[in-house]
Amino acid sequence: MTDSWAISSEAEQVLQEAASEAYRREHPTVEIAHVILMMTMHGSSIELMEMLGGKPKKLRDELDRYLDDRPRAVTKQLDYEPALTKALQRSHSHRVTSKLAEITIDNLLAAILAEKSSFAVAALARHGVTRLALTSYLSHGTQASSRDLPEARIVTRREPWGLSKLWKRPPLERCQIIMHNDSFTTYEFVVDVLMSVFNYDREDAVALTREIHDVGYGAVGDYTADKAAVLVAEVSRRARRNEFPLAVSLVPFGAAGTGVAR
Repeated sequence: MTDSWAISSEAEQVLQEAASEAYRREHPTVEIAHVILMMTMHGSSIELMEMLGGKPKKLRDELDRYLDDRPRAVTKQLDYEPALTKALQRSHSHRVTSKLAEITIDNLLAAILAEKSSFAVAALARHGVTRLALTSYLSHGTQASSRDLPEARIVTRREPWGLSKLWKRPPLERCQIIMHNDSFTTYEFVVDVLMSVFNYDREDAVALTREIHDVGYGAVGDYTADKAAVLVAEVSRRARRNEFPLAVSLVPFGAAGTGVAR
């Protein structure tokens, strides 16, 4: 399946090793569990899992026991399980839409983590390695777990601080809401948020979404501090629910350039 795709040598090696492991265990299909098991043995993915709070050795032991109990059947032709096939297709689509040179092991893991019915994905989640935590780290560099991800950042020219600390600082009369681009939050989601949360009409929502994608960020509007906090909390709630790492910042009005009063 991956022969005609642009895939990194490391990601390709993990998939080949997963197939070899399935064959060694006499499993008729290559499962997500085989792939994750192999990832726990590769330097970059081990480092990534540990960065997010996971324990690759414990995860490896858990997956090894799970795979020991899987049905065996000698076969000449190994197939991918449907969930793994979907994940591979998702990683390919993400590479194309994000204009990435190749599917990396990080992007492959992000695609796999969308398969909630997988035992291996559930095991990763118990270690704090969720799709939201991973895509947030890949997009914004945050090392927090999905339980601790900030809803927004209040940003000044000199110092960032958390949304919960806004009320411990001198109150800001008006704030500008800034949305930041990432390669995982979908175009359609951003358009919908701009229309349903910020009352943009569709034409303006599409235009601003395009600007956020092209420039890297875009000013949504100028609001009172109280209203901005409520709006940002709602955006963050929707993004979390859909497992998108959408980043939103609040900036004292006038500090981020041009503003759009709403």
